[in-house]
Amino acid sequence: MFFSTQLERLVQAFGAEISYRFFTDDILARPLGQRSYLCLYQLFKRVFESSELDAMSRWISPGSTVIDIGANVGFMSVFFSEKVGPQGLVLAIEPDPVNLKLLEHNLARNGCDNVRVLPVAVGEDDGETTLYRNLANRADSRLVFDREALTRSKKIDVAMRTLSSLVAAAGELPEVSLVKVDSQGYEVPILRGMKDWIASLVKKPALALECWSYGLRASGHSLDDLFVLLSEYGFEVPSELCDRLHLKTGMGDYESVVFVPAQRR
Repeated sequence: MFFSTQLERLVQAFGAEISYRFFTDDILARPLGQRSYLCLYQLFKRVFESSELDAMSRWISPGSTVIDIGANVGFMSVFFSEKVGPQGLVLAIEPDPVNLKLLEHNLARNGCDNVRVLPVAVGEDDGETTLYRNLANRADSRLVFDREALTRSKKIDVAMRTLSSLVAAAGELPEVSLVKVDSQGYEVPILRGMKDWIASLVKKPALALECWSYGLRASGHSLDDLFVLLSEYGFEVPSELCDRLHLKTGMGDYESVVFVPAQRR
């Protein structure tokens, strides 16, 4: 496990240099650049994150809806599309305009006709916000600036919506079986913004989160803030999980967790 984690970090560091030097916005606007970047990115994800896909797939029902918050270039959106099938739906939510083009290209080449792309950030309120695009790691753009992590970044203005308002605007949806959130430590405002929607559900979805103490602190929150919200919303938060996650305090220490409401156990 330790060796695997160290190898992943080495690959990420090498990939950051490649991304910054070779996969510029201009290169990623071209078909060859898009194909090359997606190929390398998906190879990394399949090698190092296959266990996360297995953990989420357990809770995805054919014909249901999966909401992908922080869809990035669509690696997981494509996976979710296959899992829900032609009668299901995926809402792929991504605010970065460069990632959006890669996401749409990825969905088109994989024939994902059951994916709806929403080009916004998700948070606690409706309005506008600033997105800090990480030019060295396009999967690490954030809504809160981190001087230590975002040494090569560019800020842009993007629209922000709560998940409650997005779901209301989407119209009638198949039952939502899973919500995946990858927001680099911005999970607490996102959860607050889904309160009305969650409260309205008879059957709650599973909730897949990256639990990252460092990122939560950078956003002005904590693991405890996250766990309190999850408990209030009816999700199980085992004490042994809390204890383990509290030990992960460094910049590179995070764990992907699927939280499940008691009614779905």
